[in-house]
Amino acid sequence: MYFFIAGRGYLYNVKCRTLIGIHRFGHDVHTIKFSPDSKSVAVCRSNRYEFYTCPGTDRQFNLFTLKCILRSFHDKTIFINWTSDFLVLAIISADMITQIFSVPLRDKLHRFILVSHVCEIVGAFFEQDSLNVHP
Repeated sequence: MYFFIAGRGYLYNVKCRTLIGIHRFGHDVHTIKFSPDSKSVAVCRSNRYEFYTCPGTDRQFNLFTLKCILRSFHDKTIFINWTSDFLVLAIISADMITQIFSVPLRDKLHRFILVSHVCEIVGAFFEQDSLNVHP
């Protein structure tokens, strides 16, 4: 389980009721979403997206390893959702733009932008085992 307080992320083991570690992000985090396999996490703070790998069973020095930073948003991000195969992310910002990213940055799908929405978007959801998204 993960909690955020004032730019810090606290990773807890709920079963053992112990604090595993603290990660300092430096700024307030607006949105966080773990991948379905719990091996990676997408974090949105202000107008940028950060992709981290989570700690595993092997003993590693850092709690989270930063893999990628994308600064392609004009306003703060408000929602993140993964596909069921955890390879594609949908990220929504407050300026009514939905961006679709592939997590391991591929040649065919790096970034896809959905714009010109009439109403404010509050979420985007993928169909099971599909890349069809419904904002």
